[in-house]
Amino acid sequence: MKQIVLAALAAMALAACGGGGGGSGSTTAPAPAPITPPPVSQLAAYVGTWVSACDGRELNSVTVTRASGSADAIVISYKSDYYANLNCTGNVVATWTQSADATAVYAGSVDSSIVFTAGASPTPARVDKVTATLPAHTQSVVGPNVTHTVQFGQPQWCINFGDGTSTCVHDRGAQPAQTVDGGLYLRENEMFELTPSGSTYVVNERFTRK
Repeated sequence: MKQIVLAALAAMALAACGGGGGGSGSTTAPAPAPITPPPVSQLAAYVGTWVSACDGRELNSVTVTRASGSADAIVISYKSDYYANLNCTGNVVATWTQSADATAVYAGSVDSSIVFTAGASPTPARVDKVTATLPAHTQSVVGPNVTHTVQFGQPQWCINFGDGTSTCVHDRGAQPAQTVDGGLYLRENEMFELTPSGSTYVVNERFTRK
C-alpha cells in the first residue's frame, strides 16, 4: 500500500518609546515556547507510492499517506489500471477505484516468519502488525472502453481492449465497512501486504516503490 516536515514558528515582541514629557519604558520579549518534536510514526517507512507486478494488462498501485493527527496510522488508497496491450503497455483504457480509502493502525511489531511464495519455507522476519479498516464504499470502473452491463443477473463493467479481447469486473454495489488484521513488511524497495496464517504470515500482494 511523503515525509513529515515540522515547521517551527518564533514570535518577537517590539518595545516602543513613549512621547512627551514623561520617561521612556521598555518591555522584555517573552522567551520562545519550547519546540515539541512530532511523534515518531511506526509506519512512516511505508509512506509513498507503490506498484505491483503487471498481471497481463492489469497494474495495481497503492498510495500510502500518514493519517492526519495520528502517529500510528496510515491511509492506503488503491487503484487498478487496465492497459490496451499485454505486459501493461500502451494506453490505459480503464481504471478501477473505490469511493473510500483504507486506514491501517499500527498494532505492534512481532518476530515471526513470512511465506514469500507458495510452497516455500517460511523466512524469519519482523512484521509490523496492523488493523485495517475500510468504511462503507462502492467501486467503479471508468474509461473510454468501458461499458456497464448485466450478464446472468450480475451487474458488471466490461472493458474492451480493442483487439477482440475483453474482461469484466463485477459491480458489487454498496459494500459494508470492513475491519481486518494483517501485517506489513519492508525489504529494501519492496513492500509486502501480509495475511496471518497460523503462526506465520503469507503474502497477499507485493509492491515496489515507484
